[in-house]
Amino acid sequence: LTLEQKIELSKGIIKEFYEQQEGKVYISFSGGKDSTVLLDLVRQVFPNVEAVFSDTGLEYPEIKEFVKSFENVITVRPEKSFKTVIKEYGYPVISKKTARMISDLQNPTEANHNSRKLYLTGEKQDGTQTKSFKLAKKWHKLIDAPFKVSNKCCDIMKKEPLKKYEKKTGNKPFIGTMASDSMQRESSYLKTGC
Repeated sequence: LTLEQKIELSKGIIKEFYEQQEGKVYISFSGGKDSTVLLDLVRQVFPNVEAVFSDTGLEYPEIKEFVKSFENVITVRPEKSFKTVIKEYGYPVISKKTARMISDLQNPTEANHNSRKLYLTGEKQDGTQTKSFKLAKKWHKLIDAPFKVSNKCCDIMKKEPLKKYEKKTGNKPFIGTMASDSMQRESSYLKTGC
């Protein structure tokens, strides 16, 4: 599609979601390029849609200033500090997916037995092999690292404050993500759309 066609397609999806949610929507706004484009597209169609910025305390000062330059943006904050999250759950290393694998491997339970086998061998329950869920050998050293690894940082620092906002308001989010940011997301979007 041309850029103009992509923009019109996006506006159509925005209208559809807005109407489906009966206007009970908000824009999840990080101040990054994807959510800034989303903010612009949504507000071209519905100028009064509120944006919500999750201030984790880890953003660059320039991002915070950029976010403040827009009208109708509210800020939510996590209940725990980054330091507390790291202490309780562990460091978010490499990627969310890799951190999740390492976390499960560091914390074996009966409930995650099959996942751990998959991460170490690449063998799925049906006996077939997959590379996409096998932990790369170079990260195996982190399984026995003298520190905890976790993928929970983003959930606690960003997503929980937004979910709390959603529960309070009943609003559902417009989220600006790129399919090309992850193989899993791209595969999913190609099958089901956004």
